Amino acid sequence: MDELGLVDAYRVVHPKKKAFTYESKSLMLKSRIDFFLIAQSLKSNIRTAEIRSSIAPDHKAIYSSVEINDAFHCDPGTWKFNNQLLEDENYVQLITACLPRILKVR
Repeated sequence: MDELGLVDAYRVVHPKKKAFTYESKSLMLKSRIDFFLIAQSLKSNIRTAEIRSSIAPDHKAIYSSVEINDAFHCDPGTWKFNNQLLEDENYVQLITACLPRILKVR
């Protein structure tokens, strides 16, 4: 992570807290193998980082909130969807399956 200039958002907010994102009851094993990585230059912008329950039986979700200030100006329309993804059957199936759950959360 250091070589790439990345930091673990959860560890920035909770430098000494012991928490796990993976648990195997059959192996009696707990580990923190899931991370939310962010550029080291943005670590002062991290507002929250939490480990929460998820729908996966053995993994927890990582929730992180980052405040983007005026240094990052983004004009409307700068993001463009790659239309070629619509030709990828796996992508279309994944979005079709996940979209109802995504919309329900909002």
